[in-house]
Amino acid sequence: MNEMINRVIIESNRGDKSFILIKGNLLRDDGDLIVVNTYEDMNGNIIGDFSQIVKEQFHLANAKERTIFFLENGGSVNLIESSSDTSIRILILHSRLREGEPISKELYEKLIKGLFSALVSLEVSGYRFSTISLPVLLRKGISHIHNEAAAILIQHAVKWLKTSKYTNTIRYYVYEKGDQNKWNDAIEQTLGRSVVNATIDEQVSKLRIYLLALIYSFPKDEAVYQDTLVPLQNALNRELISPEVVAAFGRKLAESLCEKMTGNTNVSFNVNLSTLKKEGNLDPFFLQCLYQIKAYGNTSIHRSNPIYGSDTLTLDDLKILLIILKKILLAYQLQLSPASGEI
Repeated sequence: MNEMINRVIIESNRGDKSFILIKGNLLRDDGDLIVVNTYEDMNGNIIGDFSQIVKEQFHLANAKERTIFFLENGGSVNLIESSSDTSIRILILHSRLREGEPISKELYEKLIKGLFSALVSLEVSGYRFSTISLPVLLRKGISHIHNEAAAILIQHAVKWLKTSKYTNTIRYYVYEKGDQNKWNDAIEQTLGRSVVNATIDEQVSKLRIYLLALIYSFPKDEAVYQDTLVPLQNALNRELISPEVVAAFGRKLAESLCEKMTGNTNVSFNVNLSTLKKEGNLDPFFLQCLYQIKAYGNTSIHRSNPIYGSDTLTLDDLKILLIILKKILLAYQLQLSPASGEI
């Protein structure tokens, strides 16, 4: 089963968007556009076992490719689509590189820039991709530049999410077990996210244990369990906790809670918060908690060091976050068992 392990919230003029790191198999994805890459062998023949598997999985093995963008090194970005079924399309980055050959940071950036230039061309010509999914592109050639590659990819992904009219989510799949922590840590470092030692503060330690017990008590078939509670559980199970990760998934839980409270699933978090405020049925302190988690959940894109926004989050911030998260988890449980009390 695919598992979300990190999430970056991107604010745009068209609402909040997401860059998501997923531990799992791209072949189980249900997005609008799937991105893969190929290499060349010694004779100049295109090779790429995974790209072929993806084409077969989505019944596009015999579909024709159409070149969307030419790369500086002679490669290209091609689109594959079915004439009868337009639900899934595949974008192939033909790198013209030898598989396993180390790639320089400069060349990797040119290839990724070319990929997103192809997306611009497709959107301008009328394509609408709400969700774009991709694996670790050119994986065997970038093992020596994990952090640099993560920074390049995130910069271009964030820029695309901010400017695209139609793309709301980019899913980045990490399948190889050894890559999962590397890419998660690389993303944290790229975003300049802080970590806090949860064992040095008694209040944080107690809150952490309490919250883990709360999460374990949730029904495993609850809608938010796999994509929200499991990532929170993973973050809280670490001695070195990233407050930003807790904030991002705490905000995601708050979004789902507000949808349950209002019954509105097709509107933004802001709209649901405004609705709850106007109704006046919530305790003012709890309403403030919801607004606070919304603000905390955005910090990863507001810091300029090294890429986005202001200050790193501290131990005191983590305490506040855990207290807010406790309130939200209890409120969510109350929505599942409304007879147990009031928020």
